[in-house]
Amino acid sequence: MCLGVGLQAGAANFGMFVSARLLIGFGDCIVLGSAPLLITELAPPQDRAVLVTLSGASYHSGAFIASTSSQSTDTPIALAR
Repeated sequence: MCLGVGLQAGAANFGMFVSARLLIGFGDCIVLGSAPLLITELAPPQDRAVLVTLSGASYHSGAFIASTSSQSTDTPIALAR
């Protein structure tokens, strides 16, 4: 996933962007499969449903924001300083 994030941040063309999103997508499967299980094990029983729901929603919201913000600029985000 870290390789995909670095590739997305430095994407100079659409092909680099798509390949970065594919790498991030593979990590997405691992994170979204294991995070709810960990939250369920660690959270108090009365808070489990809310925390698992917020975890999934915030992950996808962040991925959407990262995807749109890096693709909408002409220069790579890593070089946009």
